[in-house]
Amino acid sequence: MNLRWSTQENAFSLNDSGAKVIFADDKFLPALPEILAEADGIEHLIYMGNVEAPEGWLDHDGLIATNAAVEDVGCGGEDLAGIFYTGGTTGFPKGVMLSHRSLWSSSVGIAYAFKFEIATRYLHAAPMFHLADGAFSMGTTIACGSHYFIPAFDPAATNGAIESHNVTDTLLVPTMVKMILDCPALAESKLASVKQIIYSASPMPESLIRECLERLPHVGFTQAYGQTELHS
Repeated sequence: MNLRWSTQENAFSLNDSGAKVIFADDKFLPALPEILAEADGIEHLIYMGNVEAPEGWLDHDGLIATNAAVEDVGCGGEDLAGIFYTGGTTGFPKGVMLSHRSLWSSSVGIAYAFKFEIATRYLHAAPMFHLADGAFSMGTTIACGSHYFIPAFDPAATNGAIESHNVTDTLLVPTMVKMILDCPALAESKLASVKQIIYSASPMPESLIRECLERLPHVGFTQAYGQTELHS
């Protein structure tokens, strides 16, 4: 679900998709009462936070600890894998139905096009409720790379995570790139481990890409374009 959507948009996506289960962490909990008041059909609430589960919620770790794994139901190919919502620029978001095969082929294409491999250490700095970073998570997985996460983008935290985990690749929008270049922490780290920054979602100003190439000559900058429907 999208942290930046309104209550009405999030409730719409739950009703439209026929969702029955919600997984939520501490950050998303405050928004849920209003969303659930407008959402029909939710049968289970599963808590993924760091303290005791709220009343009426199931505890994620507790469920894993006390239950056996379910059997594989054998979905694949053209079976529906997920419903991914677009930005909703002309009204409520539109749910794009993607199959297992479409997500698999996208992952293989990403791994090949961006040269991901077992040594890839990918940082999730962009929001995963957009399929951009979601797709790169699958591309990293299929290449047997490693994943690193920060709760939300912050230039200092991003620099710190890159340095701490020897990150090799990440996806950023041009505004994020500019904020990292302007961050004082960059002077020390210089993103030494980074091989590739993939940028997308908005135009990259010529002055900014020239600054990137001058200040970070060891980093490859790769422009990407995609849309949710293209994965199908």
